[in-house]
Amino acid sequence: MTTSQDFGYLIQQLVKENEKLNEKIETLEKRLNEGDKEWDNATLMRNWGISKRTAKNYRDSGLKHYRLGGNGPIFYTHEAREAFKVRYNE
Repeated sequence: MTTSQDFGYLIQQLVKENEKLNEKIETLEKRLNEGDKEWDNATLMRNWGISKRTAKNYRDSGLKHYRLGGNGPIFYTHEAREAFKVRYNE
């Protein structure tokens, strides 16, 4: 026999799971929205799951990038990232 307390507990669990799913959806939407934007080196590493050294190897292998200023941060355009992925089938 199921009591109202059991239903209350189940509802609380569903609400918690729903909140977790909503957070994951928000995170995915943010990543999707930043997909067309320019990425800095940290964003590239996070989104592609690569290390700093691998990012450098990708640049050495043809991933087009630019810097702000002589020693400024490294940026990658959406077009450059897509061209690199097509070229290397990633």
